Amino acid sequence: MSHLQFPRLYSGYVAHFTEDLPLWRSLASAASGPILELGCGPGRILADLSSRGYTVTGLDNDPEMLEWACSTLPNHLKDHIDLVEADMRSFNLEQHFPLILVPCNTFAYFSDQEAQSILLCIRKHLTREGQGVLVVPNPDQSTILTTTGGEIEDLQDNPVLNYIEPLSGNPVQVFAVEKPDWKKRVIDVTWAFDELFPEGKVQRTIKEISYHIRSMEDTLSLMMNMGLRCKGMYGDYQYGPIRTTSGEIIFFLEHDMDR
Repeated sequence: MSHLQFPRLYSGYVAHFTEDLPLWRSLASAASGPILELGCGPGRILADLSSRGYTVTGLDNDPEMLEWACSTLPNHLKDHIDLVEADMRSFNLEQHFPLILVPCNTFAYFSDQEAQSILLCIRKHLTREGQGVLVVPNPDQSTILTTTGGEIEDLQDNPVLNYIEPLSGNPVQVFAVEKPDWKKRVIDVTWAFDELFPEGKVQRTIKEISYHIRSMEDTLSLMMNMGLRCKGMYGDYQYGPIRTTSGEIIFFLEHDMDR
């Protein structure tokens, strides 16, 4: 499964992020039907929800991420999970969901035009009384991460995270460099995953991601243009207020009944 190198390493990385799981569990408990997760990646959230008996559809446009998710899900959970390879900007599942999640800053990967297409798809797939949840970077923060630097090679003593990759048992160090372009309101992040093998070899895997940083007003305007309205905004996963120190903003949205 060498072609699944990045999904394997990324899955080990995100496994350490559990702060959001109680929120998704609470929302799933209140939802009266199946759940849709957009940008499900290696399946961290959908695996957690399905293990509690919820039916979840995970959608992603990366076939390797979906292959990894499918290969690592326990067989007893697969009856509760439907994995779909599709573009979240243009999907049509011919199904409605009372809860649609776009976690982990995934919405920020897309330009304004692309983001509107995603919101339109959410509106088409959301039940009349359902709600969607978007997690986006806080525009008051000047960074996506806690560490920045000039080049990846300069950060050898300052990893974002150290962890043991579960499948191989190898230590992994994660580094990241941000390069913001505030005129375009974009932060380009280069991720480096350094895996240490028993014989001393270090294998580096690089992934580059761009994040679009929007003001709250701009995000609300995108929703309104697509027939959705915001029913709440929070600065953490415990429904806390939005502060300048909040890493993300969590938007709860629903159908605009006047549209």
